[in-house]
Amino acid sequence: QSNNMNKQPRVFIFSNNALSKENANGKTLVHLLHSFDPENIAQFYIRPEIPQDHLAARYFRITDKEKLNAFFHPKKELGKEINLFIDKEYSSKHEKRLFSKKKWIETGWARWQREKIWQKRGNLTGFHQFFVSFKPDVILLYASRSAFMIRLATDFSLQYGIPLILFTGESEYFHKVPWYQLFARKCLKNLQKSYQYATSVASKMVLTHEKLTNLFKKEFPIPAQTIWQSSEAASISETNPANASIKFLYAGNLSPTLRRHESLMEIADTLGKINPSYSLDIFPTNTTPKILALLKAHPNMVIHEPVSSDELANIMASAQIVFHTESFSKKLKPLIEYGFSSKIPD
Repeated sequence: QSNNMNKQPRVFIFSNNALSKENANGKTLVHLLHSFDPENIAQFYIRPEIPQDHLAARYFRITDKEKLNAFFHPKKELGKEINLFIDKEYSSKHEKRLFSKKKWIETGWARWQREKIWQKRGNLTGFHQFFVSFKPDVILLYASRSAFMIRLATDFSLQYGIPLILFTGESEYFHKVPWYQLFARKCLKNLQKSYQYATSVASKMVLTHEKLTNLFKKEFPIPAQTIWQSSEAASISETNPANASIKFLYAGNLSPTLRRHESLMEIADTLGKINPSYSLDIFPTNTTPKILALLKAHPNMVIHEPVSSDELANIMASAQIVFHTESFSKKLKPLIEYGFSSKIPD
């Protein structure tokens, strides 16, 4: 193992989410780097969350709240290195309160304000010292809809002469925004410029499926490679017990903007017509009380409390059919055309 460690490049990740098996973005990164020794991985991220143990050697975090406070304390160093043993207590006390608030960054106006806030870098002395001390061989940028993150990673690549690899499973660069959504259009244009900047510097792009790779290849003249999402889920028998407690299962994101709950209600309607005793068991994340109330009122749905990723894997293994669905609305279909859920590999 020590020989393998010495051969591996030291990877520094820029991403919104911390490495974790409990959220889609974090899990995608974990699986992408599953063959790397954690000692060869460090990460910068911005969500107010704590990574899981033993996935990387070191972490540095600057949250939106800290960035906003920098307006009032411009000389104060931003962010800190996360100690998994000490900072877990912070997470357990404050995480629920932070995430229970309305997600204000959903709107075009709020997203634009967030980009403006992050444009003013502030005092990043501690972060630069952290980056240099890790001595990375390559920067891995998980590009999402945050233009400021793409620019920050690209700036570090140029400043320190470290090769940049751009990784994404998102197609937002190619989305169309109605003319009347002024701030959403400004955000999209800003995002497109950040991609153009990053691809002028990056050594290559890595995409999550072939259709997305072909789309980006037509747009950017840099090498592009497909690495399909993987999974740590253990292989199971194709035949499940007929008396399994959960026969039909959906687990995942039910944000109101995705409108997946509408498709799930249609599935439950159909199951009820086939056999009134059938029910669709749902383990929802990232949803609202209104959507939960709708689903709980359906006679052929059973709503469960959140469980850990390991426990959910066992539940998925015992189910006879696991569903994944998207909205079929005309408005959303073009936006999810290139999507690939992290649950599908599982």
